[in-house]
Amino acid sequence: MNRKIEYRNCTVVQNSNNHVIIFQNNEIVFHASLDKGLTDDELREQVDFYLDILLSNINESRG
Repeated sequence: MNRKIEYRNCTVVQNSNNHVIIFQNNEIVFHASLDKGLTDDELREQVDFYLDILLSNINESRG
């Protein structure tokens, strides 16, 4: 079972093997192997987590 959602300018896919992949501008920006399938809300939380880390790192590097 593959799941796919669009959220915060990203496409989030969870494949039948439970790997979560986040695409932005048709490029893979995040990948994780999970032990279980996620709900749509949990997939959104993955995007929030990824983007929060990314934006935090960008802001720190601009210091």
